[in-house]
Amino acid sequence: MALKGEELQKISDVFDGHIDRIEKLIDLDYLDEAVILIVSVTEVLLRDTFRSSKELWFYHQPYVMIATLDNHDHMKTREKIKNYLDNIGIFDEYLKNYYVYERGSLDPETDSLDKTLFGGDIPRLSFQRLNERKGAKSAYKAFFDIELDKMLDSNVKKSQENWSSLIKLFKERHQVIHNGATSRFSKDKLHEIISILKHLRTSLLSTLISCYGLNPFWDETPKFFDPRYRVGIENSSGMQ
Repeated sequence: MALKGEELQKISDVFDGHIDRIEKLIDLDYLDEAVILIVSVTEVLLRDTFRSSKELWFYHQPYVMIATLDNHDHMKTREKIKNYLDNIGIFDEYLKNYYVYERGSLDPETDSLDKTLFGGDIPRLSFQRLNERKGAKSAYKAFFDIELDKMLDSNVKKSQENWSSLIKLFKERHQVIHNGATSRFSKDKLHEIISILKHLRTSLLSTLISCYGLNPFWDETPKFFDPRYRVGIENSSGMQ
């Protein structure tokens, strides 16, 4: 299994490769194509980061360098996840998967949840839908206590404005794909969106990796890691 630093670094590297190509498309005035790809790259970044950090869903894997949770804290965490799964209508499916994994898995909770969310033919979460009930914002809040709309700039108000811009871009992509519309985003605005996404990438991955700690399971500090973003989940959004 890849070391955690390597795994998240790969997500970051793939993101950078796609962003380089998108910036070239913008400069060549392929704006509709750029809008479509920006949404796809954002979706991949959010989905792959979410799943690659599944050890933190219940934050109790033995190698995670965070404070040990007592039984009361575990119960609060599990209740929060139960309520979320109930809200999107898949808690019964999770229980069925848990029955299967309970005897044969070292971590039946996480493996059952991963199977429930990502193992079926029907998507349970949509990381291309930012604000909806089964969308990225709700999922990150439920499983990591991370508020994505506060991760796009060091200033919270500006970050939330950037989040609104990102939502508009996602809606624009829908018009381009499904209605054959032409994007109304200018080259400068698309380059601004790219800068917003770069900030999201760094702040999100750095926040998550800080929860694993600088431990022997890393081969080296990931290149994306910026100490300015090493706020940790517990400081950035209230997780204990």
